[in-house]
Amino acid sequence: MAVDFLKHFPFPTMREGQQITLQTAQETINDWEVLVVRAPVGSGKSGIAVSMQAGLNEAGWGCNIIVPNNLLRDQYTSEFENVVTVKGQHEYIVPAFDQFHGRRRIPHSAMSIKEFRRQYGTWPRNNPYSKDLSAVRRKTSASVLNYYAYMAHAKSSKSVYKDVLIIDEAHQMLETLKDIHSKKIWKHKAKYPSGLRSFGDLMVWAERYAETDAKIGVLLEELKREHPASVIEYTEDYYYGELMPCIKIKPLSVADKAPFMWPDKVKRIVLMSATISQKDIEMMGLGDRVVKYVDTPSPIPKERRAIVPLNVCSMAYKDQEANLDTVVAKLKELASNHAGENGMVHAPYSLASKLQAKLADDSRFIFHNRLNKNSKLDEFKTAKGKILVGSGMYEGIDLKYELARWQAIIKIPFPNLSDSSNRWIANNDSEYYAWLTARDLLQASGRTTRAEDDFSITYVFDNCWRQWLTKCEALLPVWFLEALIEDI
Repeated sequence: MAVDFLKHFPFPTMREGQQITLQTAQETINDWEVLVVRAPVGSGKSGIAVSMQAGLNEAGWGCNIIVPNNLLRDQYTSEFENVVTVKGQHEYIVPAFDQFHGRRRIPHSAMSIKEFRRQYGTWPRNNPYSKDLSAVRRKTSASVLNYYAYMAHAKSSKSVYKDVLIIDEAHQMLETLKDIHSKKIWKHKAKYPSGLRSFGDLMVWAERYAETDAKIGVLLEELKREHPASVIEYTEDYYYGELMPCIKIKPLSVADKAPFMWPDKVKRIVLMSATISQKDIEMMGLGDRVVKYVDTPSPIPKERRAIVPLNVCSMAYKDQEANLDTVVAKLKELASNHAGENGMVHAPYSLASKLQAKLADDSRFIFHNRLNKNSKLDEFKTAKGKILVGSGMYEGIDLKYELARWQAIIKIPFPNLSDSSNRWIANNDSEYYAWLTARDLLQASGRTTRAEDDFSITYVFDNCWRQWLTKCEALLPVWFLEALIEDI
């Protein structure tokens, strides 16, 4: 097959990384089954994706672009006018009156198509959902869907599958697949306690009561078939239409699961992400395919995204109490140095709680908990001269321009070894454990410089930096290493 991706580029100018990716992809299109595009923040991955899709469509190949969330889906549809998508039925609103069943007109209040079907048992006339679904199913349409919409429609109609699948933010695909293949344990049936923190804890509880409770005995046998590095998650899901509490057991890998995201009909897969490794590819079940990697440079000058290891003190759990005052003093110093500028502080929840106790009287700092995380982030984005102490915000937030001019990573984000899953990985696959740490650090470093004309500085407090870097340097991309300033 011959394709021309470059001529379909949608913008007047092309960045170096975009040129490298599209040139490589079109010249080697017959040599790979999986193309992994490792492109950092600001690379313009959406431009790459739509160029490839248009070139493939011109050559008679169908192509889907899928994204992890509706926000990114809507960015595609607003930026590129020819893109088609299908939303969830709850996102389409039926007007206050609609005509259906021939000439019969029934008044009703405005509602979503999902509510309409539940109430009236039929589709509204001039149904935009069905029109959009038909457009997405056309072989050479410029279709963009979120992950879950793609999977849902693929289950009901194989026509959704196309020759090529382009996955944006592909580092999230493995977690999505783990979630889909999770085993659910329902609270109302198993009566498990709420204090279980890991898969190991769940096993200990099941072993304790297996002999006295037959249901738990059956559950124990099922648990023994799960991987010891499985992760448990307290959540809610639908049990015969009713939202019920449950534990999800997420597998370490989905390599042995049916590849319904990319069955044989899907001839090529393109994975785009700044942070995706060979191990991730294997765990997604793509390790036996012909894989080609394309690593692109950052379009953002390195001095505009500097990373400065300060080696303040040890942030190992056993040393945190003793070193807390030192951390607080350094944070206040940085806040003063960046007076009037917004800043971001990355710290796990346990450490953030300790910092909050020390900084409660300093109005510059904003803290959050698991329930008010989004509202506190919104508050921070509208503030001036504030510092958000964020937990679990290594990725998924966009603090461009004045939203944040500096950030501090207090602790190297090693996966927590109190979790049995992480212990198993550390003991049995030390390279992957190192990569999980590197992945979060890479993601965190990209939160505050988001474009070529943006700038910020990232400080790392943990004094195990040099030891960690020596072990993990081979796993780190050039765009990250070139931004380091270690002689400040």
